[in-house]
Amino acid sequence: MKPIDILTNNLIKVVGEGYKPLQPQIEALEQILRAVQDGKRWIWISGNIGTGKSSVASAYGLALNRYKIIQAVNIREYSDLTIIKNCEHLLLDDIGKNPIKINHMGDYIEVVPFIMYNRVVPYVTIFTSQHLPDLRIFLDHKAVDDRFKKYGIEIRLTGTSLR
Repeated sequence: MKPIDILTNNLIKVVGEGYKPLQPQIEALEQILRAVQDGKRWIWISGNIGTGKSSVASAYGLALNRYKIIQAVNIREYSDLTIIKNCEHLLLDDIGKNPIKINHMGDYIEVVPFIMYNRVVPYVTIFTSQHLPDLRIFLDHKAVDDRFKKYGIEIRLTGTSLR
């Protein structure tokens, strides 16, 4: 079985039996496969509500060992960041809803730059958000932007809502 067929089957498992994946979702899975083969390790999937961002990311995650899903809105403490830093493959779902900074003993830590600086490059990190401008806000820091250009890819998921 080809890798894209495995991921498409995973997408069906994530969404539910009988689901027929939409062409933009299959194309997004193909983009993720190509990106990882090309050495990209930070994948940012954006799109409107219900287009399947989280489902596509989860479908890829099912193919990886030691994969962790974290709802970004739940990132509130420095301890959350250390868990994120230490897990292997990671999906940060709805990153645009997380606090941009976390107070740690009086210091404010910027969440996405912290993750990008501290995550080990061989492992895959997938971010999802509704709006691409979320990514632009986080990549305002030159060093983060340079690392993202080297190791990252943006995927815009369009099309019909799953709802």
